[in-house]
Amino acid sequence: MLPLALALAAAASVPPCDLGHLARCPDTNALVWSKGWDKAVRDFLGPLGSKRVDYLDRGGTLSSAVAAVLGGPPDERARAGEYYRFSACRAHSCPEKGAVLLTPNGRIQAIAVLHSDCAKMPTPDHCFLHDHLVVIVRDLKITRKAVGYLTDWAKKAEAADHAAYHQPASRLDGVEVLHVGGRGGIRTHGELAPTAVFKTAALNHSATRPFPGASA
Repeated sequence: MLPLALALAAAASVPPCDLGHLARCPDTNALVWSKGWDKAVRDFLGPLGSKRVDYLDRGGTLSSAVAAVLGGPPDERARAGEYYRFSACRAHSCPEKGAVLLTPNGRIQAIAVLHSDCAKMPTPDHCFLHDHLVVIVRDLKITRKAVGYLTDWAKKAEAADHAAYHQPASRLDGVEVLHVGGRGGIRTHGELAPTAVFKTAALNHSATRPFPGASA
């Protein structure tokens, strides 16, 4: 009994994972179960959390999609430039994935959802071979940086799935950026594929304002 008691005491003495101490969070599962996580995501998404999207399920919400892709089998904590990156995949549907970029002091900078067209109606043929990346940001100034980090993550995740499961390789067809505090629709060309379009769609105002460097 003594070794067990010592082990329990040692476990109890380990500081908990939380948003203020991300280095204590070994993986995404620890992060999403940490104190304050749910509120941080709600605050980041704001009213758009209730927006209906067909990323994973017909009639689902943005909040439910984010929770699903970050709540399944987790990846280990990683770094993406100056940010911490935590990623995971959807339970029982690992080709659908999510990632979040946070500052070292725990502020969410961007959330990504990697999904196919298989939830759309009518369902396209071979829908699982064509992926789309949705990147949700608040600060337009970091949009290009966040998209770059998360596009790199998505492509590597697709390649890892292809190698691990011997499935046909999926192709990242485009990136959609949702600016949750923004104004207007913004469109510019990306570098994902010859025909890919990188677009941002603000979701709470109707005016249009490109971020610096965007081309109409």
